Parts: sequence; structure tokens; C-alpha cells
Amino acid sequence: MEIPHLETRWDYRLRRESCLVNLYPHPTTLSKAYVDLVKAWGWKSFTIIYENNEGLVRLQELLKAHGPSEFPIAVRQLGESSDY
Repeated sequence: MEIPHLETRWDYRLRRESCLVNLYPHPTTLSKAYVDLVKAWGWKSFTIIYENNEGLVRLQELLKAHGPSEFPIAVRQLGESSDY
């Protein structure tokens, strides 16, 4: 039918269809923006809190940006209940 379909959510599949436009930033781009913010704000340590593995995948560049001799990064997964 070629009806335009707009999405604003993260989709790991990165589908390439003629009538699909996803406005959510690519995970690598978004993660690099987080790296830039951490550097600009001069954070010496921080904690990454995520719900599921997809959330952690989105932050992969942020985790890779720091070597073992740099400041600590704590990574915590939220519990299965939705009461945070």
C-alpha cells in the first residue's frame, strides 16, 4: 500500500523498507552522545542502571570508551518487578 510508517522507538533490527522511517537515534550515535556528556561534565565515576539486555546493548559505546585504569563505572540491572 506504500503508506508511510513513522516510528519513534528503538528497533535493533534496523529494517530498511521503502515506507518506514524510524526517528530514534541509532544506538551507536546515542551512546557516543553519552560519552561526550560524561567528558563535558567531567564526571569521575557514574552508575549505569538498565532494565534488560537491550538497554545494556544501547550503552555499549559508553562502556567501551573507558579503559581499566580510568575512573570506575558501576553497572546495575534493575530487578524484575516494575516498582523501582
